[in-house]
Amino acid sequence: MRHDFVAELEERVNVRAATPTAAQRRAFRDVLRAIDDAPAGETPAELGARLGRAKLLPKTEKYRRYGILVALSELGVLPSTIAGTYDELVSVSVRQAAAKQLRGSSLPMPLAAWRGENGVNWDRAEELFGATRGR
Repeated sequence: MRHDFVAELEERVNVRAATPTAAQRRAFRDVLRAIDDAPAGETPAELGARLGRAKLLPKTEKYRRYGILVALSELGVLPSTIAGTYDELVSVSVRQAAAKQLRGSSLPMPLAAWRGENGVNWDRAEELFGATRGR
């Protein structure tokens, strides 16, 4: 067992949550709206590329964009056929079986199972982030 884990845990416990600025909240809402406007059948890879072209996440390369999308899918903000870990424990075997159905996706579940017609779960976005669909 590594003893430095305790120091890392203590450090994390004492970190204060960041408070987003009004501009950051607007930018986040704009990203969610762009995701919600996805055409039916759009894949997560196509979504990531579209967000990059739209420059809604300035100074953010594609891997960081995918990290954001993975986090949103795990939280259920980007809903799919596989539940995110925020809602329930989904076994590795269930995720692997679902991934086999998608053939060819290198993205992690549940993001890999998201499609454009799923849009954004605005109830969850509001619950977790205070983000609403309103303008």
